[in-house]
Amino acid sequence: MRTTTSKCIIILAGILAVAGLTACAPGPLETPAPTINPNMLLPDLQSEAPDYLRIQNNEETHRRELRFSTIIINVGEGPIELVGAYDEARGETRAVQRILTRNGGYEERVAGYFVFHPDHAHWHFEDFVQFEIFSLDSTGMPLSLVRTSGKTTYCLHDVFRVDSPPPGSPLVPGYPACDAKVQGISAGWADVYDMSLAGQQVDIEGLPDGFYQIKSTADPADLVLERDETNNSATAVIEIKENEVTIIGVSNAPAGSGVEIIAGNLDVPWAIDFAPDGRIFFTERPGKIRVIRNGILLPEPWLSLDVAAVGEGGLLGLAIDPGFTENHYLYAAYTYRAENGALYNRLVRLREDTSSRKGVLDKVLIESITGGGVHDGGRVKIGPDGKLYWTMGEAGSPALAQDISSLNGKILRINTDGTIPPDNPFPGSPVYSYGHRNPQGLAWHPGTGRLYATEHGPSGGTYGIGQDEVNLI
Repeated sequence: MRTTTSKCIIILAGILAVAGLTACAPGPLETPAPTINPNMLLPDLQSEAPDYLRIQNNEETHRRELRFSTIIINVGEGPIELVGAYDEARGETRAVQRILTRNGGYEERVAGYFVFHPDHAHWHFEDFVQFEIFSLDSTGMPLSLVRTSGKTTYCLHDVFRVDSPPPGSPLVPGYPACDAKVQGISAGWADVYDMSLAGQQVDIEGLPDGFYQIKSTADPADLVLERDETNNSATAVIEIKENEVTIIGVSNAPAGSGVEIIAGNLDVPWAIDFAPDGRIFFTERPGKIRVIRNGILLPEPWLSLDVAAVGEGGLLGLAIDPGFTENHYLYAAYTYRAENGALYNRLVRLREDTSSRKGVLDKVLIESITGGGVHDGGRVKIGPDGKLYWTMGEAGSPALAQDISSLNGKILRINTDGTIPPDNPFPGSPVYSYGHRNPQGLAWHPGTGRLYATEHGPSGGTYGIGQDEVNLI
């Protein structure tokens, strides 16, 4: 542990002279840094993806800039605390990290330097954040670095207390100011830098329109001793189009608790499933199948289908084949409009092209089931028996639910090639269960294998509320 012979906090000499102050002599700084041990209450810096993005022209340089706000959260057990110590040999103020310990003491290590930021009129910790913009390849993965802010100075102080703070985090800010005496972020608190402040921009002059990834990294040079360095970066996929910028999706650093938003600005997301390679597939009701890969929403859809997104209809259910790694099959259900203008529902098998990693139609399994703007069902699941299940509403015609010759108001069960399993309850029919109004969810008990279905019931008017059901099939 580093020791000091003086308890004084020494500020940069130039500022002391301006203020007409004096200071006592500094203690020694060049002693070994402490090693991490269980007694330490270490901080843990977590970045959030850049937000509130805006493109503007710099009035001084006349260059195009991308501006944004950033948030850094301390999700560790202890604060990140930096105290100033004047380095007489260099004429600069070192930032010494003070690490609190469980026995009420502390250990110290030199982390870097404080610098006075004239645009902000207060002190910053040097080289604390970095902003980078990457081009994307055809699959939406970062391809190459195209712009960077370099390492940026930062003022560390408590701005707001997070919604799910770690146990024992303070209720009031412990670091309210940005000076060279002491700065920090308390455990369970966040530091915010608004997009209007100096340094919250990346020069994008000459950058062509398109999709990019912007990345924010806290402590890129590992100056601070902390509990976990894997959550210091967060990214957002953005689209730049002329003087407009749109966030396509974000990937925030993992938190110890709470809800993480992994994709935003979606258009009625309806169904979701997970591929063996870690990708997340989901449907948007207007007709797109989208993919989230490595926490990033790919800008281009996996497949776009011609659907009739009318009322509750459109692109609905999605299921990934258990043998996806080998056969590349997915199943989807959607509403379409026939040439005569009538609405129908269709279940299809899709296949991923292994070269383009895009979806193509492989086979129509069932079609021409009456569709509608209400009670369209649409859930698609593969059961533990390997069969394909599809929920179908009665499309606003209750009598169809009791009609065995109609496929409306039913839970359907078929083989993944579209044929009828011989053990279905009605020979030669995909009907597995009937009498349904608008079945929406399917799940199997992990122990017994029993099938349960959720059903949207009537609400409002003479029916009142709370008429939804969970049924054992």
